[in-house]
Amino acid sequence: MIAQKFTQPLSPAACQISPELKNVQDLMPISAEDKQALRESIKRDGIREPLRGYWGKDESGKRVFFVLSGFNRLEIAQELNLATVPVEAVETDDREAFAIDENRARRQLDLDDKRRLAAWLLKRNPAMSNNQAGKLSGLDDKTAGKVRADLESRSEIPNVDKRTDSKGRLQAARKNIDSQRKAPSDRTGKAQSSAASQGKGKGRGENEKALRAFASGLNNSLR
Repeated sequence: MIAQKFTQPLSPAACQISPELKNVQDLMPISAEDKQALRESIKRDGIREPLRGYWGKDESGKRVFFVLSGFNRLEIAQELNLATVPVEAVETDDREAFAIDENRARRQLDLDDKRRLAAWLLKRNPAMSNNQAGKLSGLDDKTAGKVRADLESRSEIPNVDKRTDSKGRLQAARKNIDSQRKAPSDRTGKAQSSAASQGKGKGRGENEKALRAFASGLNNSLR
């Protein structure tokens, strides 16, 4: 869950890159051309989108604003000696996932970039579902599953029996295929009985009745 608070101007000196953003920033690089375009935009119009993050204390105990989204904007603001930058405090259950989601949306990542991001996510949390890893990295769940299989084949992550979905629930990693198998059906759509069962019960009784009727008719014709 994400709850956004109010936006306010803040000195760049009062902002720091959060540990969560430091962990994932290199996985979502910005091109030199895009960074230059961003710099020109900020120089001309200022920072329009606020830096998002949370309040905390640094190692010295000083109260600072930890940035989850806005690494390059803060860096450019410091280069340009801007007096203030707009910041917006947010509350989220998973700050790292928030940083990934916010920053990935601002990047033109190719397939290899997305696969590397998915691999990082699965190494960090092997119990994460393919659907969740794909959603965070920008892949579909099948491609995320291929990334998982590749990591498992190289023993870089363990093969887990249960995985965590987007709601934090543990689900079986693989469904029991045998439990999903259905008996073959005939043209009526009804399940067919086995060969052994077809020789028993009603079908067998009808065959015996027909044989008795045939024998009785034959005896009458011979009299």
